[in-house]
Amino acid sequence: QILFVFGLSFPFTEVAGGEWCCGRTALFLPIKMPKGQEVDATSYISKAWYGELRTSDILDCPLKYEEDDYAGRKNLNSMTEQIASIVGAPLSDKDKEITNKNLGMDYVWKATLTLNHTSRIVPGKEVEGYAGAKDYDRGYIGGNWTFHIQLINIQFNEVVREGSVTFNGTAMAGCDFFSKNGCVNAYKELARSRFSPIDDIILEYEKVPRKCNAKPKEKEICPGDTTVINVTKITDSQGDNSKPWQRVVVEVKEGKILNGIKCSDSEKYYAFLVDSGSIEVKYKAPDKYDIKKDIIKVYNACAWGREDVRPLRVTSPEDKIGETEITIKTPEHFKMKYHHTETFHYGQFLLKSTGKGNIPCTINWQETPPSIKCDGRVTADWTGHAGPCKFEGDSSFGLHYKGHVKVTEDSPSKIIIEKTGDDELGGNFKITCRGRVQNIPGDFPIPALEEDRKLEFDLKSGGTKSFTVPGGTKYSYSIDIECKKLNVERIAETC
Repeated sequence: QILFVFGLSFPFTEVAGGEWCCGRTALFLPIKMPKGQEVDATSYISKAWYGELRTSDILDCPLKYEEDDYAGRKNLNSMTEQIASIVGAPLSDKDKEITNKNLGMDYVWKATLTLNHTSRIVPGKEVEGYAGAKDYDRGYIGGNWTFHIQLINIQFNEVVREGSVTFNGTAMAGCDFFSKNGCVNAYKELARSRFSPIDDIILEYEKVPRKCNAKPKEKEICPGDTTVINVTKITDSQGDNSKPWQRVVVEVKEGKILNGIKCSDSEKYYAFLVDSGSIEVKYKAPDKYDIKKDIIKVYNACAWGREDVRPLRVTSPEDKIGETEITIKTPEHFKMKYHHTETFHYGQFLLKSTGKGNIPCTINWQETPPSIKCDGRVTADWTGHAGPCKFEGDSSFGLHYKGHVKVTEDSPSKIIIEKTGDDELGGNFKITCRGRVQNIPGDFPIPALEEDRKLEFDLKSGGTKSFTVPGGTKYSYSIDIECKKLNVERIAETC
């Protein structure tokens, strides 16, 4: 759908997703008259041309068609330049050059008028004008003429359509008034047969994007990660490839677009040229872990043209032509990997303990803030010697943590967990001395520190917390974040 305006340049923007009805501007350029043709027939021809292209639906979308002449447009540009200078924002030399060359148009009608044969010449003459003043009637020629006209995309100097007609008569009438068959205006006949309906011709030429495929390279990604959205098969309503200079606008709801040109006053809309019909949109997922999915939409646009005349940043979205979703994988479960080593004296024995285990944790994103609960069972081995005697055994105990995810707007989300308890679940110990075995009842508590009861980690990048305590025991907690799983490791060593 096109708003086609002769010589009038103004934005026409619908809300994205509404009826697509865009502005297209054109101008009928002055036609050079042959020698002896003093009357400039341009205005006669353009009026006949415009009148024939005017159809009953020209005031409705998809096409609105009006006309302005070259002199009027040039005067308007001059007035605009003067106003800009008065208010203190004069146009640069480059802007003046672009304005004068293109006159703000999308298209121009460029015509030639060739005199093939002269049948009569009506010379110009002075006549009495208003209030007795002298005036001059310009002369004109009657004969055989060839009229050739082109509709040109002035932005890229491409001929959209062209046509010719040969007739007898005058350049102003486009026919011979004295013909026995009557005066059939050749300009109107050519406009009707070759250039109507004008909206279909423009749409067929421009091949405005109406459909596309939008598909992420990865359907699921982690918070803060990047991927590519492939926008392909950008076609018009008939399935033909859109022109490479056409534009599309990509909107992202939650994440960020890392390439393209940001549309004015918007952080979510980015403009791209269609080019070969395939666009790679670089996408970054939000760092927030409470977002489950993101929606990426593709729109067509009214704006097109040379980028030095109409920068990509002024492109606005119109109709949605494609949409896709990306799932943001948020960790709902992770395992806290427990590990310790400890050396201590038990009577005459120097014992070494090694403990390990995986503690399952669950994040409940439905609560505010998202809650974390960890409950698990770990085991420990105990070995030691005192002379010929050997101590060995194993035990188990439960570990319990609670916490929450701290989600903030301006900083990465945090895992905050706090130990709420540990349960001694019993064990089996024995001393073997010179072949005799003695079972030892009792439990051995797990190593514990006050400092490690509350820990904080970056939910995305993880991190390490280290502690040194009197006696040389070193504790470290590290969390290695993955999108599908979170691994929390605790290591206790004695130097």
